[in-house]
Amino acid sequence: MRVVVGLLLLLLALCGSGAQGEGGGLGQVGEISEFQETAPRDAAEESAESTTKQTTPDIWAEVRALRDMVVELKVFVQMLQRENSDQETRLTATESKTTNLEKENADLQTRLSNSESELLLSKSRIDQLERENAVQATDLTSLGTRLTATESNTSDLEKENADLQTRLSSSESELLLSKSRIDQLERENAVQATDLTSLGTRLTATESKTSDLEKENADLQTRLSSSESELLLSKSRIDQLERENTDHETRLTATESKSSDLEKETADLQTRLSSSESELLLSKSRIDQLERENAVQATDLTSLGTRLTATESNTSDLEKENADLQTRLSSSESELLLSKSRIDQLERENAVQATDLTSLGTRLTATESNTSDLEKENADLQTRLSSSESELLLSKSRIDQLERENADHETRLTATESKSSDLEKETADLQTRLSSSESELLLSKSRIDQLERENTDHETRLTATESKSSDLEKETADLQTRLSSSESELLLSKSRIDQLERENAERPKVAFYTALTDAGHVGPYSTDITLKYSKVFTNIGNAYNPATGFFTAPVKGVYYLQFSVCSNRTGYMGVYVYKNNQLIMFNDEGKEEVGLEYLTKSVVLELKAGDEIYLVLPSGYSLYDSPHNHNTFSGSLLFTL
Repeated sequence: MRVVVGLLLLLLALCGSGAQGEGGGLGQVGEISEFQETAPRDAAEESAESTTKQTTPDIWAEVRALRDMVVELKVFVQMLQRENSDQETRLTATESKTTNLEKENADLQTRLSNSESELLLSKSRIDQLERENAVQATDLTSLGTRLTATESNTSDLEKENADLQTRLSSSESELLLSKSRIDQLERENAVQATDLTSLGTRLTATESKTSDLEKENADLQTRLSSSESELLLSKSRIDQLERENTDHETRLTATESKSSDLEKETADLQTRLSSSESELLLSKSRIDQLERENAVQATDLTSLGTRLTATESNTSDLEKENADLQTRLSSSESELLLSKSRIDQLERENAVQATDLTSLGTRLTATESNTSDLEKENADLQTRLSSSESELLLSKSRIDQLERENADHETRLTATESKSSDLEKETADLQTRLSSSESELLLSKSRIDQLERENTDHETRLTATESKSSDLEKETADLQTRLSSSESELLLSKSRIDQLERENAERPKVAFYTALTDAGHVGPYSTDITLKYSKVFTNIGNAYNPATGFFTAPVKGVYYLQFSVCSNRTGYMGVYVYKNNQLIMFNDEGKEEVGLEYLTKSVVLELKAGDEIYLVLPSGYSLYDSPHNHNTFSGSLLFTL
C-alpha cells in the first residue's frame, strides 16, 4: 500500500510540476531508474520495474497534455480579457456616443418643437391670410359683379351714345339743311326785295315756287317739331346719362377707394409673405441642418451597427471558444476519468503485486528515502495541482464573469439597438413631419401665388374699366359739347324761325286768283264795262270782291298783280287797269284771224290800305272765256311797308 500511495503522490507531483518542462521530470525518472539499477535485483523486481517503465511514459504524456491545456487556457483567458477590455472600451465609446445622440435628439426634438410652433404660427398666419384673401375674393367678386354691371351699363351707354350720335348727326344734317334753306330764303328775300321791279314777268313761276316754299315750310315746321321732340327726348336722356354718370363716378370712387384698400392689404400681405418666407427659409435651413445631423447620426448609427455586428461576431467567437473550452474541459475530465480508471487498474495491479511486494520489504527500507523524496515531490505536485485547480476555478469564474459581462453587453447592446430603433423612428417621424410641413408650405405658396394672380387679374380689369370709364367720360364730354353747340344752334334756328314765323304771322297774307266766266264771249259793248271775275279760286285775306270785281288793299305795301286776256274773234282785245278810278295801264292787241290768242301782263304797285284795283273792258273790245279759264286776274302782297 505504501508503494501505491507513493505512486499516487508521484502522479500528483508530476501533474503539479508540468510547467517546469519535460527535461526535469525525465531527469528525476532517470535518477530513480539509476537508483533502481544500483539496488540488487531479482526476478520479481525486474518484472515490477518493467511494468513501472511501461506505465510511467503514459502518465507523463497525460501530464504534458494537461500542462499544454492549462497553458492554452491561460493564453485564451488572457485573449478573452483583452477582447473584453476592448469591447468594454468600445461599448463605453458607444454609450457615450449614444448619450451624445440622445442629447442631440433631445436638442433636435426641442428645435423641432420650436419649428413646429413656428410652423403652427405660420399656419395660423397663413389661415388668417387665407381668410383675408377669402374676404378680398368676396369683395373682388362683388366688385367684379359691379364692374360687370358697370360694363353692361357702359355698353348700353355706348349704344345710346351711338344712337344719340346718329340722331345728332341727322338733326345736324337737318339743321344744316334748314340753315341752308333759311339762308337761301333770306337770299331769295333779299333778291326779291331788291329786284321787285323785275319780278312782274316771273310771278307765275314765283307762285309755284311760293306754293313749294309753303309746302317746304310746312315740312320744315313738321321736322322742327319732330326735332324739338327729339331734342326734348335727348335732353331727358342726357339728364339720365348725367345722373348715371354721377352714379358711375360715385361707384368708381368707391371702387378706387376699395382698390386702394386692396393695394394696402396686398402690400401688407406681401410684407407678411416676405416675413413668412424668411421664416420658412430659416426653418428650411434648420431642417437641412437637422437632416445633415440626422445623416451624421445615421452614419454613426451605421458604424455603431457595424461595430455592434463585429461585437456580436466576437461574442459568438467567444461563445464558440467557450464551447471549445468546455469541450476540451469535458475531454480533460474524461481523460481524468480515464486516468482514474487507469489508477484503479493500477491499484488492482498493485493488489496483484502486493503478494509480490512482501518480498520487497527488504528493499523498502532502501526505497523509503526515495519515497520521502517522492512524498516531497508529490507534496509539490499537490501544491502545483492545487494552484492549477485554483487557476482553473479562477478561469471558470472569469469565464462566468465574462459570460455575465457578455450578457450585460448583449443587454446593453439590445438597449442601444432599441434606442437606435427609437431614434430611427423619431427621425422617420421628424422626416414625415418635415415632409408634411414642406407640403403645407408648398400649398401655402401655391395659394399665395394664386391670390397674387387673382389680384393681378382684378387690377387689370380695374385698369381696363377705369380706362373705359375715362374714354366714356371723354366721349360724354364731347357729346355734351356737341349737344351744347347743337342746342345753341337749335336755339338760334328756333329764334330765327320764330322771328320768321312772327314776321309771317304779323304780315298780312293777301293773295287771290280768279277767272272771268264760263259764258264764252264777253263784248263788244258800246261803253266801258268793269269786268267782274266771278270764278274765285284763291282769295286769302278776302281782299278781292267778286260782286264788284274790285281788289282792295288791306294794308300798305307792295303788291304784285297779273292779268291774262284771251279772245277768239277778229278785232281788238285788251283791258284797262284802274287804281282808285285812275288809269294806270292799258294793254290791247288787234286780231286779224279767228282763233284763241292771249295777252298777259303784270304790274307791281305800291298801294295804301283801301286802294282799289279793277279791270275795265273798253267799248268795242271783246273777250272769250270758258271753263278752261282763259281770262284770269290774280295778285298777292309781296311785303308790307
